Amino acid sequence: MPLTDKARISDDQKSPRIVELWKALTALKSVASFMNTGAHPDDETTAMLAAMRFRDGIGISYACSTRGEGGQNDIGTETTEALGVLRTAEMEAACDQIDLRMYWLSEGPEDSIFDFGFSKSGKETLRKWGRERTLARFVHIIRRERPDIICPTFLDIPGQHGHHRAMTEAAHDVMDLAADANFEDCNLPVWKIKKLYLPAWSGAGQAYDDDLPPPPATLTIPGTDSDPVTGWSYARIGQQSRSMHATQAMGRWIKRGDETDFPLHLVRTRTAVPDIELTSGLPHKLSDLPTVHAESDLVETQANIEAALSEFPNNAAIVERATRALCSLRKAAELLTDAEKSAFGHKLARKETQLSHVIRIASGVEVRAAFDRDVLRPNDAAEIAFDLSPGNATLDVDAVLPAEWSMDDSTVSVGDSAATSDPYPDTYLPGEPRPPYLKVQVTANGVT
Repeated sequence: MPLTDKARISDDQKSPRIVELWKALTALKSVASFMNTGAHPDDETTAMLAAMRFRDGIGISYACSTRGEGGQNDIGTETTEALGVLRTAEMEAACDQIDLRMYWLSEGPEDSIFDFGFSKSGKETLRKWGRERTLARFVHIIRRERPDIICPTFLDIPGQHGHHRAMTEAAHDVMDLAADANFEDCNLPVWKIKKLYLPAWSGAGQAYDDDLPPPPATLTIPGTDSDPVTGWSYARIGQQSRSMHATQAMGRWIKRGDETDFPLHLVRTRTAVPDIELTSGLPHKLSDLPTVHAESDLVETQANIEAALSEFPNNAAIVERATRALCSLRKAAELLTDAEKSAFGHKLARKETQLSHVIRIASGVEVRAAFDRDVLRPNDAAEIAFDLSPGNATLDVDAVLPAEWSMDDSTVSVGDSAATSDPYPDTYLPGEPRPPYLKVQVTANGVT
């Protein structure tokens, strides 16, 4: 049945505007990006990712090979493909908690990249998945997301799960293949990963028993501190995400003092400076990006971003600074050379989206919509109820519908040839939903 008032109140209580605004602002701190890689939903190194994202502003993503079809199910009787559908949805909910961009190598329940059960051999795993298929999907994901850094969760050593070993072996290969213009199995523009790290901690414990020690740490990501606004440690924020993996009984309370740091081992780098920090040798802020014509506009954008952060929680001042930043960022984007667009145009595009989120939240905009039924089938119709509040902005709201859907006033109709929803989507990007959704154009401080 549609959401009850109690359910809506509960959802609203979980996302106070001041927290949502702070989270949106922290995304503006950096242009660097980090991709974690693993074999199953719940393999992500959540606490480390939460610290990177909400403390450091680093863009985070996760490339996962399988949907976890061979895992346990603590909440129901679904197994194999049906369990994969559940774990895909759980992973998306986990992504929402830490603003994690999600990519799957497996594209469907019939894909050869499948969680076929426990294995201790990476070679066996790649044979079953198909080595060429695995690398082609991995390269495609790297070229789509274009991360500066990649880091597997587990080591490729005896005693470790074969699926984990396969993904770590593949991570070494894609460092070169993603940058190889002669790689024939992906037609996206090439992308050069700048650094490859491995975890410098042991993956032994529970079902796994690493037979070799981890490599020495060359860098440590601090993980024992807390978010200054919510007071939550980054470890607890990580567990808020992990608790979404309900089929796997994830989520545990982290006592104060039990938080840990995260040692990493630099395996390969394309930078030419000592690796003192995660972003050493990489552009960290917009003003660090090397550009011929747009330097002054990027410096102005960065100054306004830092001012917006310093104005928290003054909504009006944040809107003023963020709209100024958005204007100068758009000017900078227009001045990039073709080579610059290829190298970091995507970073400016993401900052434009992030600034737009900040402006929407700081302006007090609220947009909600709900169907009067939960399931729609071909030839069905449903009423949609809108709950709109423009705050201190003006709004233009449009419904974006799947193919063969239509809308007349407040009635949405599904055509007889409309496709079913995809239970195995290959991508999930928080804040960038799949249809049906509402597209909201916000104008604040004279800027749209």
